[in-house]
Amino acid sequence: MEYMENLTEYVEKQASLCQQHDVIDKELYARYGVKRGLRDENGQGVLTGLTNISQIIAFKDVDGQKVPCDGQLLYRGYDVQDLVKGGKGKRHIFEEAAYLLLFGELPTEAQLSEFSSVIAESMNLPTNFTRDVIMKAPSVDIMNSMTRSVLTLASYDNQATNLDIDNVLRQCIGLIGTFPMMAVYGYHAYNHYENDGSMYIHRPDRDASVAENILRMLRPDMKYTELEAREYVEKLQQVMRYIGISDCKMQEGSMRCDVNISVRPKGSEKLGTRTEIKNMNSINNIAKAMEYEFERQVDLIENGGSVVQETLRYDDATNTTSSMRSKEDAHDYRYFRDPDLVTIHVPKDVVEEIKAAMPELPADKCRRYIDELAIPEKDAQLLTKYRKISEYFDKACEGVKSPKTVSNFIIGQIFRRTETEADKEIFDVAVTPEQLNELVKLLDSGKIRNNLAKATLEKMLDSGKGALEFISESDMGGLDENALNDLCKQAVESNPKAVEDYKNGKEKAIKSLVGNVMKNSRGKADPALAESKIKELIG
Repeated sequence: MEYMENLTEYVEKQASLCQQHDVIDKELYARYGVKRGLRDENGQGVLTGLTNISQIIAFKDVDGQKVPCDGQLLYRGYDVQDLVKGGKGKRHIFEEAAYLLLFGELPTEAQLSEFSSVIAESMNLPTNFTRDVIMKAPSVDIMNSMTRSVLTLASYDNQATNLDIDNVLRQCIGLIGTFPMMAVYGYHAYNHYENDGSMYIHRPDRDASVAENILRMLRPDMKYTELEAREYVEKLQQVMRYIGISDCKMQEGSMRCDVNISVRPKGSEKLGTRTEIKNMNSINNIAKAMEYEFERQVDLIENGGSVVQETLRYDDATNTTSSMRSKEDAHDYRYFRDPDLVTIHVPKDVVEEIKAAMPELPADKCRRYIDELAIPEKDAQLLTKYRKISEYFDKACEGVKSPKTVSNFIIGQIFRRTETEADKEIFDVAVTPEQLNELVKLLDSGKIRNNLAKATLEKMLDSGKGALEFISESDMGGLDENALNDLCKQAVESNPKAVEDYKNGKEKAIKSLVGNVMKNSRGKADPALAESKIKELIG
């Protein structure tokens, strides 16, 4: 009972974010020739639709020709690879991405913690559901099993057909929480009945993330390890790019990395024998090579062998290391005695002069964005990944009330126009930071609403023109009182059920009426004022 109360309170609070970020401008349906219903006027099914949730990039424009390219998937304008790579330490990456998809923006640390708790509390299937539904008829097709489970799960929901935003959000959160269980239990059922495998059902751990719970429930011993490594090299790359001393393109030889690895039993003070993996040419390969070499050394020692100090090469095709040359007699390749090395003295004032001339380093800039501008950590990392993006952001933020709005526009819309990491590094976009600054200041002043600002930015990106080329005086004037009254009356008259629900004490019903006004006004109406007017009309 307490869980349901917590969930209800949460979805009611968060529903407004869905309304804010998921409205699609009516003009776009005509622009892209997309129907708004499930069927067109001839009864044919709609083959395409509009979404601001995700984007798949499979082609690029080369000299006017559509050419296949390496695939790229974006969630709300964020490259999924950036979502996976970002952050430090233990992170709930799945939960972070789910929050982004649901609510249109990345969560703060506090928001992510709250959302993760709600998801954890939602990891509950109805009593005997696993036995009666999942185990009853296991399928070789896991998607078939999950589809059947989801459809059956609807029969346990007494509000299955209620399309209110907060109810749909409740259903989404419930599915996010139960999907891992349905998938893993479905696999175990198939493996048991069809492959004669052992049957074991582990309950999820509410203190673990969704990804950790999948591994926990999937494995007989419930053990899993966390992926480590790579952050040092990525930070080094970033600093070197910022100060302009290298492009750090590892695949082209601008930067290489040697990896040294040794292992020792837990609690041992004595360092183990180390090996060196030479000339690593990608961060992904560094992580893979480290993981393989770690496992190799552990297996070797546990089976009574010993590690030989040597130089290794890494084969990315087989994901293995192999010996290149011994290091036993080379003294770690130190061929010169220390006295042969020339001592270089750099005066302290020269060091300070160089430091003063250097640009603000990415780690410092990222921390400033978080602490001073209230930018979520993940957003700050994306904005500081490349120097030109951070410089663009700084200029666009000058004098604005909400730097977060600037961040949202850059990451959510401008990044969709930059297809590759190379594009982001160059960051040559049609809209200047000064033009974006002008648009955000119009939003700050209340002259335009968020939906109009988003639609205007798309036109600016298409044309390179400023905001005022697309926003008229009437757009900036908002709605006059008579027009707002008419729209509120229309919303009340055309939605009798919502009116009745509100009269019966369902406070949330007012949100659907306000949403109707916002949609018909194309975002011009003041939602707070609209809500007040609607309440007056209902009485």
